[in-house]
This record gives sequence, C-alpha cells and structure tokens, in this order.
Amino acid sequence: MRQFGRLICVGVFLICGLLGAHRPALADDYPARPIRILVGYAAGGVVDIIARMYAKELTTRLGQSVIVDNVASGYMQRATETALRSEPDGYTLLIGTNEMLMWPYLRDDYRFRMLTDFAPVATMAKNWTVFAINNKLPAKSFSEFIEYAKKNPGKLKYGSSGVGGVLHIVGELLKQKTGIDMVHVPYRSGSQSVTDLLAGQIDMASIGVASSRSLDPARAHVIAQTGPTRHPMLPDVPTTAELGLPEVRITPWFFLLGQKDIPKPVIARLSTEMNAISQTAAFRQQLEKIGFVAEPMTHEEFVAGLNAEATRWKAVIPTMGLRAAH
Repeated sequence: MRQFGRLICVGVFLICGLLGAHRPALADDYPARPIRILVGYAAGGVVDIIARMYAKELTTRLGQSVIVDNVASGYMQRATETALRSEPDGYTLLIGTNEMLMWPYLRDDYRFRMLTDFAPVATMAKNWTVFAINNKLPAKSFSEFIEYAKKNPGKLKYGSSGVGGVLHIVGELLKQKTGIDMVHVPYRSGSQSVTDLLAGQIDMASIGVASSRSLDPARAHVIAQTGPTRHPMLPDVPTTAELGLPEVRITPWFFLLGQKDIPKPVIARLSTEMNAISQTAAFRQQLEKIGFVAEPMTHEEFVAGLNAEATRWKAVIPTMGLRAAH
C-alpha cells in the first residue's frame, strides 16, 4: 500500500511538473521567444507603420524579436479571428483600434466585442483627423463652409477612407451636429480622397493629419481639426471644440490587445515597456512627423479610456442611422 501511495505521489509530481512547464509566461521569464503582432491592415498604411515603429523598439527593450504580421481584411476580421484562436500567453498580440468599438453598431455580422473578447494590454498612439476643402469653393473658413453647405443641401460631396471608419463617422457627426446635407463618397484610402479633393471631384475630405501634408495649398486647405487640442503640425488650425462643436470630435486610437486570459504579469511588462517607448523624446518626434501623438498612461487609465469610448459610441452611432454594407 505504501508503494502504491508513493507511486501516486510521483505521478502527481510529474503531472504538476508538466503543467508547470506549459504554464503561461510570467514577467520573470517573458519573453522567451519571438512575439508576433497581428495587424489587420495592409503593409505600408498608417497602422502598419505605427506597429513597426513600436515593434522595433520592443525588440531592443525585450531582447526578443517582435514581428509584425499583416493579416489584412475588411474590418480586421481575419486578424481578430487569428488572435482569438492563439494561445493566451503573450506571444501573439493584436493591434487594436477604437473603430472596433464602433463596428458592432454598424454591422449586423460583426461578431466581436473588443472589451469582452480581448484584454487591453497597452496603449500606443493617437491620430488627429481634419476637414479640408477645395479652394474653388466660395468659402475659406469653417464657418463659411457650413453656411455655404446649408445654402446648397445635397449638392456637396465629401470623401473619407471608407464606410464605417473614423473618417466617415466624424464626417457624419459634422452633418448631424450642423444640420448640413452632404453626399458621402467612400475611398479605399485617405490618399485617394486627397487626390480627388485636389482635382475638384469632391468638395471636402475627412482625412488624417498625415494626409493633410499632401495638400497643395493652391488647391485645398484645412479648415478644422477634430482632436482634443491643436496638433503640433497644424498650430494655426482651430479645433471643432473651439468652433463651438465639441461633439464633433474623434481621435483614432491604436493599442495592443491580448486574449482575455493573457497573464497579468505579461500585461504589466508590456504596458511598462510600451509606456517607456512612448515617453522617449526621439520616438515622440518620429510619431509627430507622421501625424500621431504618443499616449502613455497607466494600465488603469488605459482601461478607463476604452470604457469611456465604448460608452460614447454605443450612445452616438445608433442615432446616426448608419449601416455598413456586408
């Protein structure tokens, strides 16, 4: 009987050892192998650029390769599914965006709920959006444009980088809060809408700050920006809040997500390293050159910010009458 008891103890010890060998990585041994960051957009776009900038810095700080893997598809669905199927060990992460909090209210077939399917890991950077108009219009300022649009309902066209994106949503917010009627023209990228704005094919474009650098001042100019403050690249352009429209604000936000069961020590390690990167002066300057602003914050502040975003869009988007095509 003693022999049998000893065998049971040995068996339990071996099982525990095997389970321990496959336990999720903890802060003291993470990372022990390369990390993959999934990006749900094509290479070369702003999300990809941001991901690669942080991946390069993380590789240095963590002592392991951090690889960016582009898994492009509409509404990030392939990348999201791939991330959810991966082990919750911190070695497969997803670049998230606050658009993921909007899409459930735009598409009946969007299956994911970011705050329940994923764990927020670390914040990255925010982008500013702007409104730019063609110089052929008899309006030079934001107020003049709104006045002109009201006198010409349904005659003006505005472009964005696609249905259901932040650039579309902020354009619709502008229409809703000012009472103007414009026709939305979706493009596949912000650069395409800039091209048509300069050519006079559309009257206004909702674009990112980085895209605004492509504007020929002889043919188009920025009349307002929708961030919380004036962006360093556009210090002379008023915000919509300054213009009396505080609700017409939107800030594209990028961050790291992990599976909901990812170990907390891993989250803490990544959050610490990402904040350290975002606080580096040289890195912040690199971001600002492409229109982004670093957003370091504690993990608690990050989670609170996401919850506030979720609450806002749950209330706002259903009032806009928008549905994205399947």
